[in-house]
Amino acid sequence: MNELSSAQPASPSADRRTSITPSLVALQREIDGLKTQLADAGRKADKQVEALHQEVSDLEAIVEAKVYKEEELEGIIDALKRNGPKGAAAGGTGSGLPFEDDGKCPMCHDEGHDLEDCPDCERGCCAS
Repeated sequence: MNELSSAQPASPSADRRTSITPSLVALQREIDGLKTQLADAGRKADKQVEALHQEVSDLEAIVEAKVYKEEELEGIIDALKRNGPKGAAAGGTGSGLPFEDDGKCPMCHDEGHDLEDCPDCERGCCAS
């Protein structure tokens, strides 16, 4: 019987340990790889969030500029309504819609046309 016992492993747990160890190493490598992928995905998400915050800030600035411009134009329209074409047309071209004091169109700030003829103004939207 001594010959049989020497041919078998010393214990069944020793045999299990030698087969489990490579599996544990492989699983640990897989876990490490997944941790790396998770960290990469987190960094990518952070960059996307930062880019979206920047885009929101840019869009807010555009909206703010548009609101300011709209208020400016409403002020011009109110002045025209109060003063009429002759009172408001200092430096105007006769259409009743004035140049600003510097001789530029109040809508686009280009020279050579008044508010009524401004290419940035939709047809009839600036007329009083």
